[in-house]
Amino acid sequence: MAEMASDHVQRVELSTDGMILTIDTGVTLTAVTDPASCNTEGDANTSTFASSASSSAILTIRRFVPHRVQRRGMEMRLVIEGPGAPARDDAALLKVVARAHCWFEDIIEGRVASVHELAGQLNMTMRYVQRLLPLALLTPVLVEQIAAGQHPPTLTVDRLTDHGPLSLRWAEQIDQLGS
Repeated sequence: MAEMASDHVQRVELSTDGMILTIDTGVTLTAVTDPASCNTEGDANTSTFASSASSSAILTIRRFVPHRVQRRGMEMRLVIEGPGAPARDDAALLKVVARAHCWFEDIIEGRVASVHELAGQLNMTMRYVQRLLPLALLTPVLVEQIAAGQHPPTLTVDRLTDHGPLSLRWAEQIDQLGS
């Protein structure tokens, strides 16, 4: 897939508020009599034609994609929002939320008598288990966003576990975690 995309992307122009992608569709148009009359270079979202010596033209597409750069922990992320925004699978977030749910269920079902016993069985520190357990009580909205990869880019494992006491009210959790 990446190879196919790189074969067609002619140019990427980055700016502070977005990028302009110029893509060669590989479609040759032979019915165009004057390709220059179809060129609308002033608009970032256009289709243009590159004329050759014969009467054919190659269709290229220029598309402006708004974005913003945002710090996420130690890295910088290019954030593209909107209905067509790509999902951001975050295995670490999924893992800690899933662990919290499993561990919470173990305690509720009586499979372990205490957090101390759970930490011992898992060969993990008590502090780590205690940091993750409250995530079992996350609002379903956040859990669904994380599972779908549509969570806010600022929502990281550190942000979830270093937030202080997590509110039990779901609306407050959303405010607290910045979703």
